[in-house]
Amino acid sequence: MQFAGMDNRELTAHIGQFWSWWSTELKQCIPRQLLQHFYPDTPEVLVAIREGEARFYQSTEATSEPFITVKLDELERPERLAEVNATLSTYPQGTYLAVTLGAQQTLCQQVQLPIATESNLDSVIRFEIDRLTPYSPDEVLHAHRIIGRHPETDQIAIELDVVPRALVKALMESLSSLCLPVLALYPHVGEENHWPASKVNMLGAEQKNGDSRFNQRTRYSAVAVAALLLLVLALPIMFLNMKSQDLEARLDAVRQQGSQLSEQRAMLDERHAARSELLRRRQEMPSKLQLIDELTRLLPDHTWVSRLSVEDTVVKLAGESSEASQLIEILDQSPNFHNVRFDSPVIRNSRSEQDRYEIRLELGAGS
Repeated sequence: MQFAGMDNRELTAHIGQFWSWWSTELKQCIPRQLLQHFYPDTPEVLVAIREGEARFYQSTEATSEPFITVKLDELERPERLAEVNATLSTYPQGTYLAVTLGAQQTLCQQVQLPIATESNLDSVIRFEIDRLTPYSPDEVLHAHRIIGRHPETDQIAIELDVVPRALVKALMESLSSLCLPVLALYPHVGEENHWPASKVNMLGAEQKNGDSRFNQRTRYSAVAVAALLLLVLALPIMFLNMKSQDLEARLDAVRQQGSQLSEQRAMLDERHAARSELLRRRQEMPSKLQLIDELTRLLPDHTWVSRLSVEDTVVKLAGESSEASQLIEILDQSPNFHNVRFDSPVIRNSRSEQDRYEIRLELGAGS
């Protein structure tokens, strides 16, 4: 770039353009939580995916109304996409989209784990996904948070949210034509509230967006520029403190050698305790496939199930049957079920001439 023929106004404009581009790219390298701390004005537009629709919100109030509502398949129509992008383009630079899914798209479950597993929780959660869901850990995106600690029972309560990667990929492809990038995917919080109470980003380091402004090459280039700038600024201090840092490093090495054995022993003990507990739980609790097989074997042909949920040791099933009153006696025959009872009164469906039922039972042999 040549500056010889420029006056002060033109030179200032070029420098301003460069700084605007450079600072914007550097922001993409900063974690989203840290970015919001230093740039609290960075806007976030929430996109609630409900029943094939994308509902756009800009208010955190649960009672607020969406300013855009569009069906996902309508985004494939150029004229409809242009209308949506015309509205989104009015937001300031740096605005991004955060997506929340509905209850039908997210598997949410509370899990009780030993407190000893907290230090190795990520690995334990992957095992729980494989045990509690029909998916392998590599087939889903997941988020978890600790919602309670119970020292009296040596347990911690975990809320686990799981979404299939295939569903997320299809959703990202539908939203990739929008002019704002999708940088966050939050677990669902129920149909009555579109704004998440706890912002646990399920995308994490796997953020997906079709906008070329946020591709990997741009991010790597921005990181390299930032690292070079920091190196130039810190080089004199590095030379002045070289001997001090070397002595400190040697002292740290001696301290680490002294505590390495005890740390390794504690880690092995924790992993052994966690593995033993998980193996015990897996042996005691029937798998979901065993549960479905047992219900299929017991329930008569005139009965069908429309909803089945499993929470810890409690199973709830609902549907319709021509003789719903006999179901309690039938399910009581299984040694794997106890405390079988109706969860609500049996209601006759006048349209299908069938009895609607809701049954609650507990897994394991009764005492």
